[in-house]
Amino acid sequence: MSIRMITTRFAMLVIAGGLWAVVGCGGGDSPTQPTPTTPSPPTPPPPPPPAPTVSVVEVSPAMATLEVGRTQRFVATAKASDGTVISGVDFAWSSSNTAVATINNNGVATAVAAGTATIRATGNGVSSAAVTLTVTVAAVARVTVSPSSTQELMVGETVTFMATARTAGGAVRSDVGISWASSDTSVVTITPAGVATAVGAGSAMVRATADGVTSSPVTINVAEPPPPEPVVAIVAVNPSEAMIEEGQTQQFAAQAFTSDGMEIPDVEFMWSSSDEMVATIDSDGLATGVGAGEAMITATADSVSGMAMLTVGVPPTDEPVVASVTVSPDEATIEAGATQQFAAMASSSDGMEIPAAEFTWSSSDEMVATVDADGLATGVGAGEVMITATADSISGMATLTVTEPPPPEPVVASVEIVDAMPVMLEIGDTHQLTAVARTSDGTMIDGVTLVWSSDDNEVATVDSTGLVTAVGAGMANITAMIEETASEPVTVTVAEPPPVVDRVSVSPSTASIEEGETQRFTATAYESDNTVIPGKSFAWTSNTTSVATVSPSSATATTATGVSAGSTTITASVDGKSGTAMLMVTAPPPQLKTRTATISGTPSYPRTAGTVTFEEVAGGDLKLTITGMNTGGGIAAHLFLYTSASINWRSGPAPAGARHFDNVTGRRSYTKTFTPRPGETIDSYSYVILHCAIVNMPLGSGSLSN
Repeated sequence: MSIRMITTRFAMLVIAGGLWAVVGCGGGDSPTQPTPTTPSPPTPPPPPPPAPTVSVVEVSPAMATLEVGRTQRFVATAKASDGTVISGVDFAWSSSNTAVATINNNGVATAVAAGTATIRATGNGVSSAAVTLTVTVAAVARVTVSPSSTQELMVGETVTFMATARTAGGAVRSDVGISWASSDTSVVTITPAGVATAVGAGSAMVRATADGVTSSPVTINVAEPPPPEPVVAIVAVNPSEAMIEEGQTQQFAAQAFTSDGMEIPDVEFMWSSSDEMVATIDSDGLATGVGAGEAMITATADSVSGMAMLTVGVPPTDEPVVASVTVSPDEATIEAGATQQFAAMASSSDGMEIPAAEFTWSSSDEMVATVDADGLATGVGAGEVMITATADSISGMATLTVTEPPPPEPVVASVEIVDAMPVMLEIGDTHQLTAVARTSDGTMIDGVTLVWSSDDNEVATVDSTGLVTAVGAGMANITAMIEETASEPVTVTVAEPPPVVDRVSVSPSTASIEEGETQRFTATAYESDNTVIPGKSFAWTSNTTSVATVSPSSATATTATGVSAGSTTITASVDGKSGTAMLMVTAPPPQLKTRTATISGTPSYPRTAGTVTFEEVAGGDLKLTITGMNTGGGIAAHLFLYTSASINWRSGPAPAGARHFDNVTGRRSYTKTFTPRPGETIDSYSYVILHCAIVNMPLGSGSLSN
């Protein structure tokens, strides 16, 4: 083939390819002119819907089973005929058999006895279907014994035990019989009534059993009783004979013995003399000679006596010589102006008293105290002196302390009640008053006894300490008095007590919001006769703060904020009473993402255009919408989503990372909803492409926004 022929054929192919590009994907359509429209008149707003009418009342749960003593909360929901929940409806609750179960105004049922009962809720005259509540008696799960600690007994002693049978839920089963057992009846026996008796030394355990369930053991340690106290059979006095002179002393000692000769320690004896004109004896067995003669000295313990003979002789007639002088008391304290009698005793070198000794008395400081010839000292001024008695140049001394006399008793000039402001009380309240007494110069007097009084004891009483008690509504004057001196009265005003909260209602009783939304709740307090108590501030709580929180926590109303999906109980409390409402929090619908793009033509196909919306739709699908689309007039315009602005494709499957839709040649709009492949999302693509399959080249593309 010649070069000319090859060149000619190549030129023909180029011309043909150009014609395909112009004829197959070129041309385009002339723009279409919009048709003018006439605006419609505005539509009037619809009338407000009528108030919903309760058509049905539903109770949840639909059935329940309880043990005796347990409770179950039922929740009622009012609905309209179209199934819409109606909020703000008050329900009345009833039980068909209150001997089996009772139910209160808040829908809380309490199991009373085994059996069945049906529960109904009535709101706006419409009653719910009956809900069956079955009450059972639970089996004994454990038995406890009291006392449960180890017991220490002597043989013959007893201890009484009490046993309690309980179910697994902690309810007491008082209807079951209790049996008792001892692990060693030679040590401890126990009666059917739980009275344990110690019968022998050792250790034993007692247990209680009810319906086959046995308690933990209680240990009882038993000891032998202590030996009996020894009995005095013989009393011996030592010495058995003694001789002293008049004025002298003799110490006797006694011992007690049992019948078998064993000495009994720590025995107390009573001492006596058969002739106290001869000798006396003190409680410690010290005998003193009084006059010449003989006397029997007797020691007695437990009616058993022992005796010794004491002979008292006349002392020698020699004149005794003073060897020492003793002054008694050896110490004393008096006030100035008071007196103190001192006595002196002279003794010989052998310790014998010299009764005829004469004494000279003196004071070391007569500015403090003086003393007369008989040893009577008189206080003169504060200080300390030595009082001395002298006989035959031998002296004895005692210390005398003189103090100033106490000041005179103060005279009450006035009585005043501290913080004597009018007092406001309610019936049953108390208020402590305090009063002080003062002298004429205003000095407070301590230690005085006040007399309190009320001028109307039917309004307020006052006790001896100044404690005022409000009795009835009205006014009373409280006064404090000492002798004839009275305080200014304090006025006490007593008011009727405030109304007592019987129940609390929370509105709405049920509500539902999404996470992040809020719901306002209000509370109302009622007396027992259903009278509304105004002005109450309630404590608000959410029992599950992870579901919803409340703020403020103390007010007549609160706002709950949904935190996460779930349910929580909103409680308003005041004066020990509470009301509740149920709040359901749901998760908000997912936020669906939308991306947009504007298709622009290429230089070869400038008329290519389109407005693209690529969006997530409910259910997880993706939706591609193109309006105002112009495919450039070609006959093989295909629509793609891809990661770049152009694609290499003529036919068959789309390249990896691309999604092929349809041949959209000549279409003005396009909509496609599709289910994404695994791992495919709205963010998997960056461009929308209109592609000519015949010549494998782009007609136009648009970048998807983020």
